[in-house]
This record gives sequence, structure tokens and C-alpha cells, in this order.
Amino acid sequence: MFASTSLAYPEPIYLYIKALGKIVTKSGKHIKPEFPPMPTETVNGFGGYYGPLVAPPDEQQPVELTENHNLYEEIPALGVLAEAVRQSVSDNANNGHYAYTSALAPPGVKCNSNLLGYAPITNTRPSHAKNTILSYGITEHMFTESVPGTAINYELIYSVSKMIERTRRFKILNLTPSNLGETGSKAQIIVTRPSPDKINHEIPCIKSVVYNESLTRETLVSYGVATAFSFQMFKEPEINSQLDQSVLHHSWCCVDWDEQHPIPATWINNRNDRRNIMPPQYLIQVFRGMPQNAKDCRSRVVQNL
Repeated sequence: MFASTSLAYPEPIYLYIKALGKIVTKSGKHIKPEFPPMPTETVNGFGGYYGPLVAPPDEQQPVELTENHNLYEEIPALGVLAEAVRQSVSDNANNGHYAYTSALAPPGVKCNSNLLGYAPITNTRPSHAKNTILSYGITEHMFTESVPGTAINYELIYSVSKMIERTRRFKILNLTPSNLGETGSKAQIIVTRPSPDKINHEIPCIKSVVYNESLTRETLVSYGVATAFSFQMFKEPEINSQLDQSVLHHSWCCVDWDEQHPIPATWINNRNDRRNIMPPQYLIQVFRGMPQNAKDCRSRVVQNL
């Protein structure tokens, strides 16, 4: 349905989406990104998830669950975003700061902002915004879906699109998904790594000082896009012998594991498995860029639009 529907895209979001697509490398190899199926699993009675992060305490952990954290840390799931919308209209959100517990949080611990789409609610929502959400059948305990199991509500999406159209901060592009094109940026084959001496467990890798690596010499623009959008970001822990190992991995992990609730060893071992989707030669460092703060780079991109 969305393929032929025009929606409003702020320019920063448009540029990110536009960079995803097929490319031809300098060696003549054709590469295209791979995405998992749309998340339609149910968690706590709500759809739009890849599935739970861990099995219930009385059940053995299935092998397939050990990889779910990578999806939640790298590709937004509408279920997580829908929960944020539901929580934003709850009575608890009226206090101005509400660090709600994600439905995905394992027992005894909480999720953090490495779970894409999750963040504590820091501002009380204006009444007209809450009323708009409520009018589409969305409450703290209910999310009306246009397509069952997807956390998609067409009316809410169209309403947000209309609001975006009235924005004056950015250039707004009205496009249908089918008009976005199939060709992407060569930044997709540039590897981004956090600088080891700058990793801080309190700061997500995506916001830290990073450097880029590539097999072939790419343009400065492509390196800049790679820093800002971090398509091939490696997830690494802080190096600190004074802290518990589980805490060190807060720099990339979507769960705040601790000494009493240690991070699963499989999560540590497979945290960068999705980087291996690329042909292996593109993980070889031949060229390397100067370290930059990824968060600052992203801010400069937005400010210059």
C-alpha cells in the first residue's frame, strides 16, 4: 500500500534512505543491502517485533533468540516505536520524565537507548498531540493496527506526514517509496569502527569517536556519509579493567546487563555478525580515515541542510 502513497520526508531522513540501495564497487562487483523480513512477532500482546530478546526464565534459550539483539540494535522495529507512542500518552508521562521499562527487557534489568526506538520520555506531551494519538485508537494499553501484527497504523502515519509537511526547519520532499530509486551510496561498503581509547560505556558507539576503513579509495563525501550514517558500524566494548565486563558492553548492547545479571556470552561473540553479510574482502583495511566524533558529524550534516 505504501509503495504508491506519497509521504513527507524531512531532508535528513530522505538522505539516509536514499543512501541505501544497489551499488557497483570500483572493482566492478554489484552489491545490494539485505534486510530481514518485516517484524511481525508479538511481545506482551503487541505486534511489530522481531521476537523476544530472551526466553522466559523457565525455558531453554532457543538458538534463534541469541541473534535478535543485533536486529534491535541495528534496524528499528515498529513494535518498539509503537510502545514509545503508547507510553507517551500514559498518565505516567505527565510528570515530564518517565523511564518506562521496555516490553523487551529481560527480568531484573532494563533496556537502554541502544534499543532503537527506545528512550525515556523527557517532556510532557501537549494535549493536542495526545488527543491526536488517542483519536486513532491508541492508548497506553492498546495500539490499533491497520495490518495485524505489524504495529502499523495508517491514520497515525498519514497524520504525522501532514505535520511534517508544515515544518519549516528542513526542506520537505513528498515522495512515494517507489520513487526513492534503487541506487545507493558507496558509503555502504565503508567500515566504521569506534576508536578503542575513546569508547565509554555510558556513550553509545554510534555517538562516539569513530574512524572509517575501506578496501578501495573512496571519496571524502562517501567517508563523511559513512561517519554520519554508520551503515557498517562495528560494536565494541570499553576497555577498562576496573569495571564489570557486562557494564563495559553498555556502549553497544541494548540491555543494561550487570554483575548480578551478566551479559550472555553469545551476545558478545555474535555482536558483529551482521557485518559479515558483506563480501569478506570489504572488511580488509587498505585505506583509513581520520577519527571523528560521529555525533558531531551527524549534527553538522543536519545543521547545514
